[in-house]
Amino acid sequence: MLPKLLAAVLLAAVAAPALLLAACFEDGEPSEPGVTAVTATPGGSPTPETNSPEDAIREYRPGKLQIEYVGDCEAAQLPGDEGKLCTSFRGDRGSMKAYMAGPTFSEFSAWIFVEEKAGRWKVVRVFPIKPQAADVPGIPWPLTVGAEVVVTSTGQCLNVREGPGLDMAAIDCLQDGTTIKLGEGPENMDDFEWWRIEGRDGWVASDWLRYPDALE
Repeated sequence: MLPKLLAAVLLAAVAAPALLLAACFEDGEPSEPGVTAVTATPGGSPTPETNSPEDAIREYRPGKLQIEYVGDCEAAQLPGDEGKLCTSFRGDRGSMKAYMAGPTFSEFSAWIFVEEKAGRWKVVRVFPIKPQAADVPGIPWPLTVGAEVVVTSTGQCLNVREGPGLDMAAIDCLQDGTTIKLGEGPENMDDFEWWRIEGRDGWVASDWLRYPDALE
């Protein structure tokens, strides 16, 4: 289940262009690109053209982009590219690639994850960068049931709640460095993605969870 977080939660300190970015990735849930280009193979049927991860970002939720995507933030130039959407590549994990995204010449406001499937790159997850978790190190790779992850950079500890949501009672608090296994999720509530810890009924917010190798 893809998260539905990005439209409502962006860095409060980021200026108006960042709000346009939220509209670009409305609902935080990818849809299929509109029309796939094809090339004819000699004596055979047309086959889809290969695309790049950047093409997948450009095609993401076609028709809803409200600002132009210019690609790598390092290549953006003033004044023509000011306020447009750009990305910065951050790493690979298996068939997945991670990018930070935001308006050019401003703070990043989202993580975008693309993955190659059946020979084409597609956006598979979009996560907002929340102010309270902006300093958490490492790449927040999409989590899965059964994954072992580490609690990190909470400042104190991570609340374990009776259920997914900030209004649920806290029943425990996990210190930084604690390793847990994810038993169920994700559930999206209060602009956070929640996961139940395996072997117990407590739920934690994913913003402070990282795969161990993502912290190296």
